[in-house]
Amino acid sequence: MSDTTTPYLGLTKPAVGGSNDTWGDKDNADNDLLDANASAQDARLAALEARCTALENKPAVQEAVGSIKWWPTNTSWPPGFVICDGALYALSTYPLLFAVLSNTWGGDGVNNFAVPDLRGLVCVGMDEGTGRLQGQYGADRIGGTGGVSIVALTVAQMPPHQHSGTTDGQGQHVHNFVALQSGGGGIGGGNINGYHAESDQTDGAGLHVHNFYTEWQGSGYAHTNCQPGALGYYVIKAVNL
Repeated sequence: MSDTTTPYLGLTKPAVGGSNDTWGDKDNADNDLLDANASAQDARLAALEARCTALENKPAVQEAVGSIKWWPTNTSWPPGFVICDGALYALSTYPLLFAVLSNTWGGDGVNNFAVPDLRGLVCVGMDEGTGRLQGQYGADRIGGTGGVSIVALTVAQMPPHQHSGTTDGQGQHVHNFVALQSGGGGIGGGNINGYHAESDQTDGAGLHVHNFYTEWQGSGYAHTNCQPGALGYYVIKAVNL
């Protein structure tokens, strides 16, 4: 009867009644095979454990490359993110990010490209023909900027209004006068050669007003046009980790 082997590992099964001289070699060969198999199994288990640990430490949801978020500190950015400060990067540094941005935000698109510069800015949605931005950001395009931090109102921007007034009525007066009246003769009783004097007044006249202007007010200085907010950093996902 000849030797046989196990179906999975191929271990030698010496034939019963075979030569006792060969059993030792066959048993040693089986042991070596078992040892090598166990070693390979341990290596596979170690690799599997490492992958499980990495998965446990990995965020449940990966932000897509090009995602932008607000970050509350400058001591360190989230893993895989860079600050949105308009910096130039070589295409080979962040190829996935370049595939998203191209050179829309700067750079020549051949050797380098720029990330958005969002320092001191807020992110605004594209107008898309709604008219909500009133053309304040120029042409409706990705990367366009607009708005102003301070505003000085023009006369045309002020509400219609008037300032007017008059002084109190003053100056009405009359003039006394003496008139000679005919009638009667003789002397006495105020008659002089047939005439006598009578006093009277002119009609009231001279009532008038004066127009005036109020004092000048205002200096025409510009005023701030900044919404309330909290400062932090915009960062963009540059690479998958």
